[in-house]
Amino acid sequence: MARRDSFDNRIDEVSRWAATDEITPFSIEDGLGAAISWDLPPAYACIIRSSDPKTGKVNERSYRNAKAAKKYLAKLWVEDHEDVIILTDHAIHAPADL
Repeated sequence: MARRDSFDNRIDEVSRWAATDEITPFSIEDGLGAAISWDLPPAYACIIRSSDPKTGKVNERSYRNAKAAKKYLAKLWVEDHEDVIILTDHAIHAPADL
C-alpha cells in the first residue's frame, strides 16, 4: 500500500483553473485578517523572510531553535539585507533597522 504524501498540495486543482488577466481586488481588512489568523506550528520558533538587495531573490527559512535564528539575523545584518520579516507565534515583525 502506498504511503500518503505528507506534503499534500493542490496543484491539480490549481491547474484546472481558468487563467485571467483580471486583478483580484482585496482590502486592508483582508490582509489584516490573514495576518491575525497566522498560525505557526508549535515546533517552530520563527520564520525569517529576507530579500537579497543585489539579486532581489526572496529567501525564507524556518527555525526550530531561536539561537540559530539569531545567528542568521546577525548574518543578514552584516550582509546589509534591506527587507526582513520575522514571523513568530505571537507577532509579525518588520524591523526598520536590522
